[in-house]
Amino acid sequence: MKNQKGLSLIEVVIALAAGVIVIAAITGTVITSLSNTESSANQNTATKYVQAGIDTVRQMRNAGTLSPLVGTSAYCMDKSCSALSSSGTTCGPKAASCSQNIDNTYSREVDINFDTCSCPNQYQVRVVVAWADSKCFGSGVASAGPGGSQGGCGKDPIYPPASANLCHQVEAIQCITKENTVPLP
Repeated sequence: MKNQKGLSLIEVVIALAAGVIVIAAITGTVITSLSNTESSANQNTATKYVQAGIDTVRQMRNAGTLSPLVGTSAYCMDKSCSALSSSGTTCGPKAASCSQNIDNTYSREVDINFDTCSCPNQYQVRVVVAWADSKCFGSGVASAGPGGSQGGCGKDPIYPPASANLCHQVEAIQCITKENTVPLP
């Protein structure tokens, strides 16, 4: 029996166990990678919707239709909005919260103020896009907005979370001049 060649049963079991461990590790890595790819895609899409919201407000400023809406309310802005409105449309004032008004996934809201500490003698535009996905645990976005309190001069607004049901958000605050400045030739 000393001259027999081949593997014993223990060697085969050890080899199979090692193979299963390697395959499980590879599978876990692939699943995590796919999940992170989805999360990154959602983040990029939300950032595009934030920028589109800021661009819409800038176009309203250029058209002279922005002033009546400043500081009166937060606004829900769905994907089709080309301007905000003071009426109760999908481009109008926020009720309790904005629904998932973009592709049934994202919720976009806009706040417009004037002459804040952060934006003296300018419009302060805040756009938030929030969403939920498979990585959400618990209830909603924990952040209370930028700093969670008023600025040093007491004129900056306090922003609540975009929605209690959506756990991710992209937020941008931008100062926009009161007048549309056109560069001289």
